[in-house]
Formats: sequence, structure tokens, C-alpha cells
Amino acid sequence: MYARVSTFQCLPGKLDELVKEFNETVFPANRRQAGHVGSYLLTDAPTNRVMVITLWDTQATLDESAAGFYQSQVDRVRPFISGHVSREQFDVKVHV
Repeated sequence: MYARVSTFQCLPGKLDELVKEFNETVFPANRRQAGHVGSYLLTDAPTNRVMVITLWDTQATLDESAAGFYQSQVDRVRPFISGHVSREQFDVKVHV
């Protein structure tokens, strides 16, 4: 299994709207992608820091999701983001 971890800063006062957008559009779109295993949205309200973790069954499906689909999802939440979105990929060695 493989993971993409994206981190960014949410605009002040926009965290609830960001969460709603993820629940209503971003994560449903993720579930329709081949190889998608799961998604997590982590927030730290006092600092407006956000982390999104998506899990993929193979490196190939992770790479395929990064080809256009990833940017389209970032574009959906861009109105709630301050600054740059950082993106990293990892091999998942333990999943319980």
C-alpha cells in the first residue's frame, strides 16, 4: 500500500467550510478512483494546519491519481487554502 500526504494552511475562519468540501466532493471523488483504499483529513483548529492522507493499493494507482486528478482536487479546495500545498509519498509498511 502507498500513501500521499498533503499538508497546507487553511485560511482563518474557513476550516468548517473546508471540511464540508472534503466530505461532499473531494472524498467521494477519491472513492471513485481505481486503487483508492482510504482517505483521512486531519486538522489542528488552533493553527489552521491541515493534513490529508490518501491510501492507494499500488504505486501505479498512486501515480495515476497524481496525473491531473490530484490537481483537480486541490483546485476544489483552493479557496480555503493559504499558501502552498506540500505533497509527499510514502510506502505503507504497517497498517492495522
